[in-house]
Amino acid sequence: MIMTGKSNEGNDYNSSRGKLFHIRVGMKHTKIETLLDSGSQVNLISKKVVKQLGLKTIKHRKPYTLIWMRRNHKLRVIEQFMLPFAITSQFKHKVMCDVVKLDTCGMVLGSPYLYDRKAIFYMEHNQYHLFKKELNMLYILITQKQINLFL
Repeated sequence: MIMTGKSNEGNDYNSSRGKLFHIRVGMKHTKIETLLDSGSQVNLISKKVVKQLGLKTIKHRKPYTLIWMRRNHKLRVIEQFMLPFAITSQFKHKVMCDVVKLDTCGMVLGSPYLYDRKAIFYMEHNQYHLFKKELNMLYILITQKQINLFL
């Protein structure tokens, strides 16, 4: 199965090599903007999404401070949520996410999630290939221009 991520720019080598990989996942009939980030060592969900969807969190077993991009910008992680979500009707997941303030997206699926899904990242083509039991899925980054061709 092939799913697409979205980029606002062209997909040639120079424009796609530094792009972040965004997808949308579904939970409770809501689409959540999600970033696949192999550089993140944790899975994160936004406090805003947790509040909007009325999700019940649990106390984090090992609270910690997440230093986000700058030394002076620290996020205290004290809550978690086991997030059931779907990318397609057949590709359903559960992932433990740490709850933090995020303003770039609703969720970050980091290296723990990507490891569990045996993810392969094809850097030159900006594609992720994920596996789950007998299912596998290929995510392809496409541009808004390419999306418009299908509309």
